[in-house]
Amino acid sequence: MAGQAGGYSLMGFTKKDAYNYIEKTKREKIVDGDGNAAIIYLEKKAVSDLMCMARYSLTDNNMLGTCFRLTVGAGLITNTLVMCNKKPLVIVTDGCDSMRAAIKAMFSEATHRLCAWHVEKNVTSNVKDEGLRQLFTRWLYSNMEIEEFEAGWDAAVEEYRLHDSFWVKETYDKRRMWANAYLKDKFCVGFCTTFRCEEINANVKKFLNLRHNVLELVQNVELMLILDVRREIKGVDTVNFAAKVRQSMIMVYTFKEYGIPGRQLMHEHAMEILSRLVLKRWRKDAKSLDNYSEGRVDE
Repeated sequence: MAGQAGGYSLMGFTKKDAYNYIEKTKREKIVDGDGNAAIIYLEKKAVSDLMCMARYSLTDNNMLGTCFRLTVGAGLITNTLVMCNKKPLVIVTDGCDSMRAAIKAMFSEATHRLCAWHVEKNVTSNVKDEGLRQLFTRWLYSNMEIEEFEAGWDAAVEEYRLHDSFWVKETYDKRRMWANAYLKDKFCVGFCTTFRCEEINANVKKFLNLRHNVLELVQNVELMLILDVRREIKGVDTVNFAAKVRQSMIMVYTFKEYGIPGRQLMHEHAMEILSRLVLKRWRKDAKSLDNYSEGRVDE
């Protein structure tokens, strides 16, 4: 702005004036409270978009307790969230002991799985031998039976003399939470790390300070989700269009996963160009007399 005006002295206001104006604008948007402003914003979104849903609850002292919003899925919660009266079957977290105790108390029937990335990082910090590290990687990801894992573990303890290692004993005690032999039959929707959650948390934390209100948090999380969805949409080039159906004011498009993502020829799952679709004049053997018969003209 200073460049366009020809210098700071010609702008007509100072940097402090700009900050004061921004703060004033913020206060005007949340005159009845930032929680109320966030609720009004989400409710308007729900009215204009039939695929959007917003719900909230208040605490005993009439404060915002829980705000849940569904577009592609986002939630701000201060207590336990249960979707459609169903509790989660698998929960993936880091190795926090307090989290482990809380999950056991709140979701006793759920399988608590340790984040594979955190486990690998823990192994790297405590194991110096490369061969033993590779064994842990195999135990973490390979599709093996429990008996094979147990036998491999016992053999490794003997070979690397790990009988007196407290870390090894503690890690073994948690084997049902990280070894794939115990977890391979648990449906995790392809997730074995908390990376995506931590990526979102890292961005959300940027707005969790005194300079930002709840409305700004909701709007910025929305922007972050839009960017995330945009990346998902770009992945459509690895699927095939199947059908489209109109439902009220919404057009629903259906796609089928392509067999081999990355291949250029994707229509109808074709793996190669059929020979009958290529004129002989464009083939490498076009000049071969064997491909022509008397009286036949190739179009």
